[in-house]
Amino acid sequence: MPLSYWKSTLIGIALLLSCYSEAEAVTPQIKATQHRPQNGITINYKSQKQLAEKHKREVYNKYKNMSIQELIEYVKDPKQVQGYFYYYLRPDYDKEVYAIKIGEFIYKPENFVAPFKLVHEKGRDDCDGYAVAAAALLSDNGYGQDLLYLYSTNTKVEKAHIVYLYKQGEYYRVNSQSNEERSIKSKTLDELTSMLFKFHYKHKFDSFVVVSLPDRKQIDWINGGYYVGLKLTRYLDEEIGKAEKLKSIKKDG
Repeated sequence: MPLSYWKSTLIGIALLLSCYSEAEAVTPQIKATQHRPQNGITINYKSQKQLAEKHKREVYNKYKNMSIQELIEYVKDPKQVQGYFYYYLRPDYDKEVYAIKIGEFIYKPENFVAPFKLVHEKGRDDCDGYAVAAAALLSDNGYGQDLLYLYSTNTKVEKAHIVYLYKQGEYYRVNSQSNEERSIKSKTLDELTSMLFKFHYKHKFDSFVVVSLPDRKQIDWINGGYYVGLKLTRYLDEEIGKAEKLKSIKKDG
């Protein structure tokens, strides 16, 4: 290589290191202050973030320290339910949340439905925990206690989804772990579920059933124990069986 090549390369490296040093000197100040003028007002974004995190911790602790009955009395509408979901509950798999050690063996349930008391105690659950929590929190506010179950008739599709279903004015809506899902609404249940199918297009849902918790009065959905999950699973199977039988009758007719 000619000397001129190495000379220009070394000059380039020196300039790069010089720029890097200047950037290093400036970056800590930017990170430390995070001040950006807007309309003549200086905003401290770091302080805002700290305040937001502090507020979130305070709300989380408020929910955590409430008894189940206090929570049910405190939450009055679906919007507050979604706030409880946002500040307190965390999405997680049943096999991680409800793993039970039996001697040397650890049992990890793939699909488990817990009562609200247990959901709140754990602070984590998947979609069915969120649905049962919403039904419990609104059990004294006249919203009903209906769960909407989405599934696929394709036996190769293993995924299913369940949400809390309610009617607000003339619209059907849902509470779930997803804020985006809650924004979906419709005047008819068929149209609502069609919109939910599109929202969950990756799972290829094509059917639904509604399970009303008050119809299952022998089960304590709020304070019950581990066994309630088995009961709800059986009820869902019953409702799906009825729905598929009705489809078959309509098709043959």
